[in-house]
Amino acid sequence: MSGTIYLLHFSSKLHHAGHYLGYTDDRPGRLERHLSRDGARIVRAAIDAGLGIELARTWGPGVDRTLERILKNRKQNSIYCPICNGTQALEKGLYIRGEYLWIEKKTGKAIIPKPWRPRGK
Repeated sequence: MSGTIYLLHFSSKLHHAGHYLGYTDDRPGRLERHLSRDGARIVRAAIDAGLGIELARTWGPGVDRTLERILKNRKQNSIYCPICNGTQALEKGLYIRGEYLWIEKKTGKAIIPKPWRPRGK
């Protein structure tokens, strides 16, 4: 199964959270459910607190939940947010298990490059 990973940006921090990262097969419908308070609890709390919520970034379509889990486990959503970090956030790679994992800009698919080895080794 493949879908879209999305990053929501809150206008200010709610306790510790300034972002929400999620996965969906129906992005417009999922965002509508979030905004109607029928989504993630943290997004509902942000709405109740009067915070603005903005779709900051997407990966996909064509990505799976594995990438969502990798991104969530890093607990660094703000570094991938172009609202917080400008266009440099769109160029961030992920360092996973000793290798860089890059997200292709056009397709949103994860790219694991071949291991780099110095010459002569």
